[in-house]
Amino acid sequence: MDHTTYQDDFSLTRDEFTELGLDQVGYIRLMTTEALEACFPGIEGLPTGHRLWTLFGADGEPIVISDHQDGVLSSAMDRELEQVSLH
Repeated sequence: MDHTTYQDDFSLTRDEFTELGLDQVGYIRLMTTEALEACFPGIEGLPTGHRLWTLFGADGEPIVISDHQDGVLSSAMDRELEQVSLH
């Protein structure tokens, strides 16, 4: 078996790293409306005291927000995003 050794000289800029998997990977998280508004000030008018399912892109920006998990799962499949689990 032939083994190839690679030097550790590969690097990405912050912007390149942010775009890595951008149109390929997404993750789903259940968040309170208060947490969503605190993390993303541009999101306004959400009802207080609710928990909403959010589909995020690889860059951490919300793509879809729904009160039903099936809605964000369907949206991820429609966008052909690979779903990853975060622990």
